[in-house]
Amino acid sequence: MRDIKSPLSIVSGIMILISVFYPWWTAKVIADPSGQVYYLHAYPYVLSVPSDFPQAWEKAIIRTPYIAQIGLEIALIVVIVSSFVASFLQEKIGKRLLLFTSIFFLLYLAGFYGSLYYACTIRIARGIGVAVKVQGTTIITMGGTIIDKFNPSYYLAIAAGILYLISYFVYGKISLNLNRETKENEWE
Repeated sequence: MRDIKSPLSIVSGIMILISVFYPWWTAKVIADPSGQVYYLHAYPYVLSVPSDFPQAWEKAIIRTPYIAQIGLEIALIVVIVSSFVASFLQEKIGKRLLLFTSIFFLLYLAGFYGSLYYACTIRIARGIGVAVKVQGTTIITMGGTIIDKFNPSYYLAIAAGILYLISYFVYGKISLNLNRETKENEWE
C-alpha cells in the first residue's frame, strides 16, 4: 500500500467537506411592523430563501441560477477529491495538484465574499434603496432590520484553504506509512 504523502491535505479536504453542509453566511431579516423574522442562508453554492419571503423585498434578492449551482457544486467536489487524491500521487504531480486546487479554493472563498459584497452593497441598494452591510446590522427605512453574519462554517473553510496551501509546502515531509507489515525477525 502507498504512503500518504500529505495528511494535511486530507484533513483540509475533510474540513471543506464539513463546511459545505452548513451555510457560510446568514441574514436575519426582521420585517416591521409585523416583527416577522426571515432567515436567508448562503451556502457555498446557493442562496436559500424562505418561500414566504415578502414580495416587497424579493426584488433585492439575487437567485443563483441552476446551472451556476451545478458548476459551483462540481468545483467544490473537484477541490475535495483533489485533496485526497494528491496525497497519494508522486511528489511532483501531487504538489502541483495541491498548489493549483488550494489557490483555486482560496479564490473560490474570495469570490464568495465578493458576490456577497456585491449583493449587499449594490444589488440590494437598487432593490430597497439602502446598502446592507455584509456583516453587521442595517436598519431599513421602508421598515425592517437586517442582521448579517458569517457563520463558523465559512471560517472553517478559510482555515481549510490555508491548511490546504500549507500542505503544498510540507508535501512529503510529513507522511503516514500505511504499510503495516512487519519483518519476521523484527521482534527477536
